Amino acid sequence: MATLIKERHGAYAAPHSAMAGAVPEGGPAQEFAHVLVSKSGIPVALLGKEGVRSTLDAVRIGRMYRCRGLEFQRAFLTSVGAGQVPHQRIEQYRLSTPDRYRQEEQCARSLVFVAEPGPVTSSS
Repeated sequence: MATLIKERHGAYAAPHSAMAGAVPEGGPAQEFAHVLVSKSGIPVALLGKEGVRSTLDAVRIGRMYRCRGLEFQRAFLTSVGAGQVPHQRIEQYRLSTPDRYRQEEQCARSLVFVAEPGPVTSSS
């Protein structure tokens, strides 16, 4: 993701604040932001309950639910591998409560859908 952010920022002049990284859970958002800053020097701002709490030109990092309704030019979904979305904890329902399993699986699909922030539109 750091490579893509640097490419978009350098080659296309996309401001850091026009980009977002979304993770499934809250804990990894802070960890991911820390790694992004320490390993690549990319400025980040965490998304909170109130949305963007920073006016800095920084990549927004937050939980997928926090991205709902926000608009960015570039959005990156991270930590969306097997066992993370849907979370492995739903496996307990697969055989014992199949209806619950399907419901949890659908919620995970919806989470990925709402995490994709809409494109920034320009008004004419």
